[in-house]
Order: sequence, then C-alpha cells, then structure tokens
Amino acid sequence: MAVEIILFGEKYMKRLLGAFAVATLMAAGSAMAADTAHEYGGNCAWGMTLGKEVHTDCKITWTDTTTHKNYCFANEENKKHFAQDTKGSIAKANTEWTKHSGHAATGHDSKRM
Repeated sequence: MAVEIILFGEKYMKRLLGAFAVATLMAAGSAMAADTAHEYGGNCAWGMTLGKEVHTDCKITWTDTTTHKNYCFANEENKKHFAQDTKGSIAKANTEWTKHSGHAATGHDSKRM
C-alpha cells in the first residue's frame, strides 16, 4: 500500500508540475504578446521620434486606423505633438527605433526624455 501512495504522489506531482509549467509559459507568452502589441516595444512614440527611449505603461495610446498599429505615449502632450504630423512622426520614430532596437537588446541603459 505504501508503494501505491508513492506512485500516486509521483503522478500527482508530475501533473501539478506540468500544469504549473503550462501556466508559466502561458503567462510569459501573454507578457510577450503585450509588449509586441505596441510599436517601439511600448516606448513613447513621440520620444522615439526624438531618439529617446521613454518607457510607458501604455495607458495613453493611439491606433493608426490604416495600419492598425498601436502607439504608446508617456503623456497627452506627447500624443498631441505626435498627432500634428502622424506620417512624419511615424517615419522618424521608425528610423530611430531601428537604431535603438539593437541598443535596447544589449541591455544598455535607455536614454530618458
């Protein structure tokens, strides 16, 4: 009977650990999806036009109705600046993001606005 309890315990632990691993992977996938759902890794789009990585919580956003891309902003003022010339702002930000994305991936400190 002791052997049965150990086997049951082992099966239970494997099932429990498997469920934990799946939940952990799902949470990590959701976090990665959240980061990739916004342009520039969730950094402020206006800050990026100025060549600065400004991390945001993406509470202030704008969605391009043509491309359906989401842009985050550090504050409403930055969003207004960006909106004055969205095509130009996006072009500048894309150029800067290309420069910074390699920099950010190395783990170096980001420039602050």
